Amino acid sequence: MDEIDIEIERLRMLPDSCAVVLPTQFSKINYHRPRSTDDFRFCIIDENEYEEVLNIGRLAIGHVLLPITAFIPGLKMTYCNKCWKLGHTQHQCKVGPCCRLCLDQWDYNHKCLKSVLCAQCEGPHASLSMECPVVVNYRRTLKEEVDNKGGTCNFGKLDYPALNLKQTNKPRLAWVDGQTAPSDLQKFQGTDQLGELVTQVKMVLDSTRRMELKLDNQVMQMDLLGKKSCMNKQAIFVLANIMQQMINASLEKKN
Repeated sequence: MDEIDIEIERLRMLPDSCAVVLPTQFSKINYHRPRSTDDFRFCIIDENEYEEVLNIGRLAIGHVLLPITAFIPGLKMTYCNKCWKLGHTQHQCKVGPCCRLCLDQWDYNHKCLKSVLCAQCEGPHASLSMECPVVVNYRRTLKEEVDNKGGTCNFGKLDYPALNLKQTNKPRLAWVDGQTAPSDLQKFQGTDQLGELVTQVKMVLDSTRRMELKLDNQVMQMDLLGKKSCMNKQAIFVLANIMQQMINASLEKKN
């Protein structure tokens, strides 16, 4: 217009209608076997938003509706990384570090030459193996505690056993012995790894942009072909008129 170049940019993105406002603690779920899709775990702070998203069953990421379900964490045992016994953590342990296999005192020069010994039942298997009847009973009791707990989802921080706990009158849980105070059920912990999800979204957006550019180029080529066809038609009409005039002139000369 008026010899001024104007670049018209069409709107390519609209705000998502099923987006989450306050997601935190993104982390990718890694599986032992390859899968056709990637699963991500994250926390939603707002309880109303959490219930609404679960009721919808879909989450919009880059204008693509993806399925969403509640994450149910597996049962995790509380055990010590020093003595390899159940019921407490290494911060509460009063024993020095032990070898995971033979349970001897461990140091940097330790070489395990003895047979495998269980810290729970002193059997010939690993301390956390499912071959141990103590571990099997522990996990069974833990599952019963979780199934009987019920209630709604709590969005508080993860509650690990504290270093200095006082005895309370709460009922004894499966993963706490008589010398330590009970703790709440361990909840899932996520880390802020939003980069992987952002990368996936950028890849989807880049692919859509490339498709739009290809479509724009095809539309421009179709317009050029239409203009060329119109010019060819006009040229054919002009040639036809010239040929008609030449034929009429030759016929008049003969007559």
